Amino acid sequence: MATLNVKNLPDGLYRKLQARARRERRSMAQQVTQILSDALEAPKELSILELRGLGKEIWEGVDAAEHIRRERDEMSTHAVKIGRDPIRVVVEKNQTCEITLTLRPSPQQH
Repeated sequence: MATLNVKNLPDGLYRKLQARARRERRSMAQQVTQILSDALEAPKELSILELRGLGKEIWEGVDAAEHIRRERDEMSTHAVKIGRDPIRVVVEKNQTCEITLTLRPSPQQH
């Protein structure tokens, strides 16, 4: 088995390592070995398929298309076009929104 020596380890880092080893009921060597093993282990590949069915109980008995239609009806969108790019403001029904725009010339216009 190989030996690893670390020189010039900052005191604060050493104390943190020592505290963690104590919490985990390990020796300093065991704790360093565990940290290095965890850090160098290949990450587990994730798949979006693992999400299949997640939260399905929330949607039981709900018509998704109807839900989306209701959500869209409850919101109104107002668009203001300044220059080439539109600015979209979404305001819920019966709500007011005050927007103040301060227009400054862009650096290229100087």
